[in-house]
Amino acid sequence: MLRGAFFITRKASSNYILDMALKERINSLLVALKNGIVERDAFLQIIFLSILTNQPIYIFGRSGSGKSLLVKRAKQAFKANNTLFFGKRDRVLPEQISEYDMVQFVGFDGAEALTQKAIKIILQEFEDKPIILSGERRAESTLSEAGIIDAINISLALPESLKSVSLQKLLGSSFDNDAYVIPEELKVSPEEKKLWLSEVDKIAVSPIVLELIGKFSEMCYDNRVYISVRRWKKLLRMLKTIAYFNDRKEVILTDSFLLGMPIWSRGRNNEVLMAKFFECVEEILLRDIPEMENVENAAAELMRNAEHLMNASDDIYDTIDYAGEKCLTYNVKFAGESYPLYVPERYIGTHEQFSPFNELRQKERHVLCNFEGSTECAISIDTSVRGIGLRSSSNSPAGKTFERFAKIPAKALELNNPEKHKANCEAFEAFRASLDESMENFAASMIRLKSTYKDLKVYTEDPFFNPEFYGRLQGMIKLKFEHANKMIGLLKDVRTFMDSAR
Repeated sequence: MLRGAFFITRKASSNYILDMALKERINSLLVALKNGIVERDAFLQIIFLSILTNQPIYIFGRSGSGKSLLVKRAKQAFKANNTLFFGKRDRVLPEQISEYDMVQFVGFDGAEALTQKAIKIILQEFEDKPIILSGERRAESTLSEAGIIDAINISLALPESLKSVSLQKLLGSSFDNDAYVIPEELKVSPEEKKLWLSEVDKIAVSPIVLELIGKFSEMCYDNRVYISVRRWKKLLRMLKTIAYFNDRKEVILTDSFLLGMPIWSRGRNNEVLMAKFFECVEEILLRDIPEMENVENAAAELMRNAEHLMNASDDIYDTIDYAGEKCLTYNVKFAGESYPLYVPERYIGTHEQFSPFNELRQKERHVLCNFEGSTECAISIDTSVRGIGLRSSSNSPAGKTFERFAKIPAKALELNNPEKHKANCEAFEAFRASLDESMENFAASMIRLKSTYKDLKVYTEDPFFNPEFYGRLQGMIKLKFEHANKMIGLLKDVRTFMDSAR
């Protein structure tokens, strides 16, 4: 079962502390935060987490993308949000900055000398408080110019526009974001924040999440994306905070979905890492599930193997090792030239049509072979090269027409060999047994997939739950389940076909 392997359940964890009041409080706060916010929920949650955990964050997007609204709303969640502003009007830092609860740079431009000086001072002296930067320039350029790209742990890239459905919803709403205020009883006090962060530091990290981070960091290295150890620690603290608000004593897989969001400093990094992160999650979550083949390709291969074993001859044929296979050799002559063809022995006794190898160890596309369930190879030639030969540089158009050229028997070196007969019988039984084993494996996989699907549903009510990732995971699990079911049906058909022979 996946419970306990990938997740920690409320019943399974001996150290579990029931604190529904906190979880409900955070859920209610997040609901209040997202009130009137369209298509920016996940970004708002990340900004809130950054402020709560004192992480420097840069939010960038075009004018009107929602930067100011999201920051203003996230700050409302805190009772103490006396903010030191640095923007177009406020361009000088006061002598005393310790009295402020957070610092906000509006219209951040790392190319400006005053901004460069101010942000470096703030990063030095304001390390234990939130620092919020927002601007219209991309993080990789403006943060690099300011010399702080590795000091900003989260860089959020807001989409430039809304989906049409979301835009209609927004325009049709009378909700006044400017007048909206978070209920006072939901806001986070400085004392609560301090207490929560002290508890967050006690949260452990499950082995599965450490493995995920390890795989993810390897992908970062392979794609030349630098993430410092310091930054990993800061990100991990945010994951621990998510776990803490979900009443858990350790970070589990669903808490780590933050890493798959567009939080990285460079645009290319976001594109690469968001895709790679989900690949890592899928690999870990479904590593016990057999690799799902293309059902159509699997059907052709299984049926060919079944036919080959059912119609296997006890004769020993004259073969050579060629192109990594045991092959029969035939020479065909037309257009005044002789051509060698190499036909894999594994097709004997099958009805599958295939192209043989030529002298270049490549499949000869102008020739088709078919044993037609026997030991005689029917050879057909592409009519477009009938008069010019196989080595012509002419490329025939798609939809070739083939005509029967010859039917040539396999050359036998020895007839009715008893050892070959024994080997054929053993291979036949072994293949039937492998079909049964594969059916059992796929059936077990369907049970595990169903269990994983249900396990994930448990976490849909968690604070900071990511519905987009959930949808992707559930969709992928459903697809694997359907493929496994198709494979079982295919294996049953092949098994029935083989049983009809004996």
